[in-house]
Amino acid sequence: MRITVVAEDGVLGDRVVADLPTAHAVVEALPNVTVSGWEREVTSIATPARGHWEKMAGWVAKQTRFPKARNER
Repeated sequence: MRITVVAEDGVLGDRVVADLPTAHAVVEALPNVTVSGWEREVTSIATPARGHWEKMAGWVAKQTRFPKARNER
C-alpha cells in the first residue's frame, strides 16, 4: 500500500506500508492532513523531486529498448 503526500507547496513524497489499516493509522497520526483522491487539484500542484520518475520506474528507467505492446505484435 502506497501513501502519497502532496504538500501545499507541491512537494511530493511517498512511502510504502504493509496494508490499508497501517496506511490509515499513519495518516491519522499526521496533523493537518486531508485525505483525497488523485484528482486534478492535487496532481496540478505536485512537484516531484529531480530523479523521482526514474526512481519510481526502477530498472525500466535505464532501458533503451522496449518490447512491442501485445496489441502491436
